[in-house]
Amino acid sequence: MLNSYFKPLLEKYLDINEKFQNLEAADFIDTNALDIMLKNFQKDAYGNFIITNNNITPGVCDVLPLYVDLKDKKLKDYLYNSAKEILKELTDNNIKIFWTRKETYHISMSLMQDLRPCDMADKKLLDTRLSADQIKEATKQIEIIVENNPNLKLELYGLSIGRGGSLTALFIDNGQYLELQKKIDDKLNSFSYIPQRKYKKDMVHMTLARILEPVSEKLFFNIKKKIKNYYNLLDDKQYLEVNEIIFAHEIQWMHEKIESGSEVELKLKS
Repeated sequence: MLNSYFKPLLEKYLDINEKFQNLEAADFIDTNALDIMLKNFQKDAYGNFIITNNNITPGVCDVLPLYVDLKDKKLKDYLYNSAKEILKELTDNNIKIFWTRKETYHISMSLMQDLRPCDMADKKLLDTRLSADQIKEATKQIEIIVENNPNLKLELYGLSIGRGGSLTALFIDNGQYLELQKKIDDKLNSFSYIPQRKYKKDMVHMTLARILEPVSEKLFFNIKKKIKNYYNLLDDKQYLEVNEIIFAHEIQWMHEKIESGSEVELKLKS
């Protein structure tokens, strides 16, 4: 597994963990960015934070992701329960948290189009929307790449928390995933009509939860102490088998809602 792809990815994960441990509570979450983000949330009848309308276009985004769906129930439950355990003290103290629903656990591989709620007031960005014919042609080109690529196996490396309050599961493999991702991105970049995508591709990660407000020094210290137990889970040998990449039209932020009937399953070579 130690090859030219694996080593940089591992170093990236170690750097993320080190930076988090060196953070102070006051620098953990950018309150200005948080104020903007909170406009996309509200509490449901049970007190849980859910994606809601925003001030620009109610409940809408326009994203065309290629992603890996997590179907393994055992791994889903493990990640869900681990996230709840890591952030339990925050929950007990009524800190605002958005929990990704287990049904939507996924790893984003690439984006054909990335228009989030905050983009919907920018006419220049809206003018970059792809036509149905463009989407069809791009999907056909990507399908050729995917169907000639062998099945993949991603191993759960560990869990981490980023500076913006996002709790994620990190995965590694022997480099095949990143190779496939690069082939797809290169093909997308060859289409002049594909707008620049903002999604970062330097990690293979799955978002489990997002902390939505600053925390005290005491709570932050306890989170940093607890998350260390989840930094390296390789001994548990938990794998995600990848035999298909899904393309779909995401119409509500954080993968909360996919346009009905838009999913296309791109099968890898068995």
